[in-house]
Amino acid sequence: MSDQVRRTLRIVLPLLAVAIIVVGLWPRSDVVVTDADRVAHVASRIRCPFCNGESIGGATSQVARDLEVLIEEQVASGWTDQEIYDFFAASYGESILLSPPLAGWGWALWALPLAALGVGTYAIMRRRRGGAGVAVATDAEPELVEAQLAEQLAQVERDRREVGDQVAAGEIDAAEGARLIASYEAEARQLTDEQQHLAAAESAGGGAPAPTRSRRWRMAAGAGVFVVGAAAVGVALVVTTSDQTGGEGVVEDAVTAGPVDLSNVTPAQLEDVVARNPDVVGMRLALAQLYYETGETSRAVDHFMEVLEREPHPEAMAWVGWILYENGEAETAQGYLENALERRPSYPQAQWWLANVRFIGLGDPAGAIDPLEALLLFDDVPDEVRQAAEVMLEEARAAA
Repeated sequence: MSDQVRRTLRIVLPLLAVAIIVVGLWPRSDVVVTDADRVAHVASRIRCPFCNGESIGGATSQVARDLEVLIEEQVASGWTDQEIYDFFAASYGESILLSPPLAGWGWALWALPLAALGVGTYAIMRRRRGGAGVAVATDAEPELVEAQLAEQLAQVERDRREVGDQVAAGEIDAAEGARLIASYEAEARQLTDEQQHLAAAESAGGGAPAPTRSRRWRMAAGAGVFVVGAAAVGVALVVTTSDQTGGEGVVEDAVTAGPVDLSNVTPAQLEDVVARNPDVVGMRLALAQLYYETGETSRAVDHFMEVLEREPHPEAMAWVGWILYENGEAETAQGYLENALERRPSYPQAQWWLANVRFIGLGDPAGAIDPLEALLLFDDVPDEVRQAAEVMLEEARAAA
């Protein structure tokens, strides 16, 4: 490798390393801007705790739905993406994050590739070093290079003699001494080759010598390490900046999707999560609904009421209303369901429950017409619910 090429590489390689990082981190055209985009973006980077490794955005379970609602609430409250990630990491541990964080073991994804870049660059740029550790600056005048080589060769010879004296004095064993002497002799031979190479280059008028075989190998290896490091940095950038949706990212509304399968999650598991994160409304709602599905209605009500003590959450209101209706308290149930729909008009299950409470529980078919008509405007109502609502609407209109 000529001196001109080497000098060029000293400028180009560091710039290339910086360029790789800058390009990877440069804002892309698909930067999220709306709240809905931010919610999808964040949800795709957080693992759903009970969804077989899927992201919150990619899973369709009730737990994923509730956690996405929580993210929606955090975004609406002005939380930054990093604050949301930190919240989930503090609640569930760093493994909840699908993108490796720049902390703890997450640094390894960056540190190792960057170290490879550094090692590769150093190996390419590094000149031959002797036993004394003095660099041979082949960019310097030939006389200076020759003097450095001579000094290194003299130092190696002094080291070799010193090892011989230590063996003779019994300070080190013969085997270790033989190994050290052999290494110094090999180093001396390589330095001698350097001197001869320099002399030949001077005789030919070429100035600084071309690399010896060992240096050529080192520079080739360094170039390989540099390329691998650059590729690894690129991979790290892709991993930490690309979307990780874990699927199509379609999160079904639990209200319109019918019963949600929580068979893989036990109440005890969710109780543990809620105990560690008492302020996470979405997880408490998931636990309450799980208790309801497993027939433990009183425990479900306890958790729904705990939510309502913290905030007037429409989902908790609707569920309490439905449970009250099932226990024969239709009047009180109607109030809860009406309050839920005031806060969230686009809540189809609450519309369906209110229609049932009025038509069946209170004997008010006329009052059931509005919630039934509102329910049928939703496109994603399950077929069985839609069919039942259409039949009830016909009967309500006929009886009104």
